Amino acid sequence: MTKAFTIALFTVMTCNPCTAQNKYVDSLKTALADVKKPIDRFDIINRISERFVFYDGVKVDSAACIQLLQIGQQLHNDSLLAISYNWIGSYFSFNNGDNAAGLEY
Repeated sequence: MTKAFTIALFTVMTCNPCTAQNKYVDSLKTALADVKKPIDRFDIINRISERFVFYDGVKVDSAACIQLLQIGQQLHNDSLLAISYNWIGSYFSFNNGDNAAGLEY
């Protein structure tokens, strides 16, 4: 019985998918280093954030939120500002537990 339990436990532990960084995020980070246009930087930072939060279960990164907001303000683009405020609201709601500040953003 214990032998079967040990084998089953070992199988579950080795078959569990890892949350290690994948090639998609690595390629986005490489592209981010080469991009000069602010709109392209916004798009890549947004994609990296989406990947981390929605697929890997990582919390919202405040530095990425600030970068998105700065690019949106620099370009005076309401759509980009809306996306960045949405990320900031998610940061306050999910990371800090401050739902009032999250709703404000």
